[in-house]
Amino acid sequence: MKRKSNKFEKPGKIELRILFLVTCFLFTSKLFAADEWLLIKSENEIQIYLKQQKNSPLKESKGVVKVKVPLHNLVQLLLDNNSATKWMHNMAQYKVVKQLSDTEKFTYTVVDFPWPTHDRDCLVHSRIWQDSSNGKGTIALSGQTEYNQENSSYVRMKKFQGSWQFTLLENGYVEVVYQVSTDPGGDIPPWMVNLQIIEIPCYTLRNLKRMVKDEKYNVRPDWLKK
Repeated sequence: MKRKSNKFEKPGKIELRILFLVTCFLFTSKLFAADEWLLIKSENEIQIYLKQQKNSPLKESKGVVKVKVPLHNLVQLLLDNNSATKWMHNMAQYKVVKQLSDTEKFTYTVVDFPWPTHDRDCLVHSRIWQDSSNGKGTIALSGQTEYNQENSSYVRMKKFQGSWQFTLLENGYVEVVYQVSTDPGGDIPPWMVNLQIIEIPCYTLRNLKRMVKDEKYNVRPDWLKK
């Protein structure tokens, strides 16, 4: 498919080469212990961690950043269906299939994978809630792999699990944690999948830092506590 242009930050050729070399070293070494996060990248106030998926050569990733905005700005950005392809890294399509409530929905997504591999698609169930005891916000993401309306132009993901977590800090800051565990299926080599799993939180969080300060997101939903 034709690649969608994105005015937000994308990796340059030199940066991709560095990422490739780091990835090859990490993924051919024995640095990863079971259930242990390893910091592999820290720049622009964003930290990227990896850990080994159980019974798989694939890794799962976690991106962490602190932003000085109200919690509701972050929530409104994540609820803005029309902007998803503008800031979520390699998100080629994002369409709401069924809106269950203000805080729960099913979305059909297409993720752009590098040539010569095929793009991947998945139906994702998402639900957002807030812990009344500490104000922490959470969005749980779960791929519905048995969704039967497959598109022959794409490869259906075998697995997708993820989450967003927003923790209130002092001085108006919020800690944002974006975690992803996936298996794109098909015959993509593990090193390529693991490279993508680094890029996704890194560039998504970079774009989030820019987008979330837009004044249109400075509106608190009725269900969200201050």
